Amino acid sequence: MANFDVELFQEFISDPDLGQAIEALKRANDIFDIIDPLETQHSQILQWLLNPREGHGQGDAIFKDFLTAAWANCEVEDGLNADFFTHWTPARINLTGFHSILLLLEFHISTENKLDFFIVDPVNRFIILVENKYKARHDNGQLIRYRESVQILIKRDPNFKDYHVALIALDRGHSTQLQLSELTNHWVYLDYSWLKSGATRAEAQLRRGNQSASLLISYCQRQADYESEADKVVDTILSRLTRRYSALLKPLAQARSTRVTEAQGMTLGDPASDLWLFAHHHPELVDRLARLKSLSFVKAELEEALPAVRFEYETGDAWMRIFDDAWYEYTEPDENDAYWWPFFLRVWALQAHGEDTATEPMYGVSIVYREGKLRADLAERLHASMEKAFPELASGKQNADRRRVLTIEVKEADIRRELVSRYHLLSSALRRA
Repeated sequence: MANFDVELFQEFISDPDLGQAIEALKRANDIFDIIDPLETQHSQILQWLLNPREGHGQGDAIFKDFLTAAWANCEVEDGLNADFFTHWTPARINLTGFHSILLLLEFHISTENKLDFFIVDPVNRFIILVENKYKARHDNGQLIRYRESVQILIKRDPNFKDYHVALIALDRGHSTQLQLSELTNHWVYLDYSWLKSGATRAEAQLRRGNQSASLLISYCQRQADYESEADKVVDTILSRLTRRYSALLKPLAQARSTRVTEAQGMTLGDPASDLWLFAHHHPELVDRLARLKSLSFVKAELEEALPAVRFEYETGDAWMRIFDDAWYEYTEPDENDAYWWPFFLRVWALQAHGEDTATEPMYGVSIVYREGKLRADLAERLHASMEKAFPELASGKQNADRRRVLTIEVKEADIRRELVSRYHLLSSALRRA
């Protein structure tokens, strides 16, 4: 087990913030604090929510929320969706009963194409195709295949004559910035925010004694990017702890990974034993501290400075990459449907935490630019705008896979200011392209 500062560990144990963090991390009566559903399980939960005959106590209200949200997001003037939502207006949706719908999961609309949801209502005579992505983004080619397959299916099967057909692409907001022609011209795109109405109704039902509403509340709030006050509090507390006790993170992580058969004694009062016992008494706390590493405070401070921006992060032991979700409009998928960030903010520690506590930690901050990852139809214009905003790109090695600009060494207290400054400069350059 790694050597560690015993006095610092005692300070850590006695820190009031640690006590608050331990309390905040205790499991509540929320099932989604305990399990993280797989992608197929998310579809099963969504099927349960949309089914009016299930025991969630909402009847067909959630399905009506879904249809109404799709109507509000339908922007096409002709085609399947235009016909569907010209007929199915909010008033008609509200006044109609949908207990006759059938929700079919993993439905083969052709030999090659399997759809997440195929919803059929033989009474109200409509079909709804739903392609649901939980962590991935929608793909133009896949959406085209699904649309063409269902058109063939409808023409081939006389049972579907005169049925209205809707095409709905659903995900957690990951495709908001994508410029997909198929998504724009033929599908209605929805994120999960329409679930908030169901959660609000369920809260009222819960107050009236309907305990089955609690599962619905938990799922709807989480998929609609709801962050509880408890989660916000614990993130803030853990961020403070990682800054104060960065030298303990590695010993704690090592103790956590040491099995009981490998531990060298478990005697209270022995520092190594105390560390090992603490790590195994509070495994979730130690795991989260280890994941946060030394730069955990950057995320909290950046989101406090720019609360309206939806950031994504990639982190390592002593570095962090930061990307605005709105910048996905400048990217396109590769042959494996993976999206690569063409530019991002980067911050990294210039020395490992705990190596030299006598000197103030220093950090590097920069913008990283990867020209080869730009969206092809925008690349020339974007690159010209980037060169104008950051003249150093016009000099040096022009064919580098990645270039750093505005690189600077800063103290910890200055990281927030420098990142915010670079974010605004980069955002301005992109808007001018």
